[in-house]
Amino acid sequence: MLSTDTKLTELVNRLKEFAVTNLECIILFGSAARGDFQPGLSDINVACILKSLSVEELGRLAGVVKWWCVEQNELRPFSYRG
Repeated sequence: MLSTDTKLTELVNRLKEFAVTNLECIILFGSAARGDFQPGLSDINVACILKSLSVEELGRLAGVVKWWCVEQNELRPFSYRG
């Protein structure tokens, strides 16, 4: 299993690669952002803000979300249509 920092770095890299110019920002919040994260107990809370939530865009990001939620066992990042 990857460390929290490694997971977050990989998530950011994957989102940048697949969302390209559609990605507005990625927000880390909760205990991981406050510095009181406890591995095995805390969730890694991430919000991804996108310009568009088109079917095509969601298809490009499906692999990233699968990696994060299934392979890394983290909560799904949620998106906002800006």
